[in-house]
Amino acid sequence: MANNPELLKHLELASQRLRHHHDALWEEEKHYTWWIYIIFGGLIFIYVNQFLVVWQKIIVIALGSLFGIFISLMGYVVVRRESQYFHKAIQIYNRTIIALGLNQPMPHPSGNSPISLMPPIDIQDFDSVKSKANKPLHELIASVFKRNLGIRDCFQLTFVISALLFIVFCIFSVIALN
Repeated sequence: MANNPELLKHLELASQRLRHHHDALWEEEKHYTWWIYIIFGGLIFIYVNQFLVVWQKIIVIALGSLFGIFISLMGYVVVRRESQYFHKAIQIYNRTIIALGLNQPMPHPSGNSPISLMPPIDIQDFDSVKSKANKPLHELIASVFKRNLGIRDCFQLTFVISALLFIVFCIFSVIALN
């Protein structure tokens, strides 16, 4: 089965799709966090400098904070959605590997017992993969205390915490500047 040209082409496409979604996740995480750093840094700069009068600072900080909240929440939603696409791509790739028989143990060159080239592949239906791609928010928070966070979990928490920080910064700034 491993020499089926159509399945081999499908494996190549599945591999490209998997790589695409993996790269897209990283790019989204990177760019949204950059936006958060820039916005938050700009808000702190405006808060500590004296080139604006108080009411102008309040307006700029409030609008900047709203934009920061928007970017943070958008990053959270986009990364969660891309995670679903990534998990679906993994399932397509795994199914193609199984169809080609590449998950089966291969004969050992010395004639000993067969060797496995990859760990066992877990096949799930696409709906369950989509629902398991991300932890619910309460589980993300609990994962901090359980020390059970993945990289994507950390980025998702970063976006949520950033949104909360923008809210707190806006409220604190308005109170402190009045």
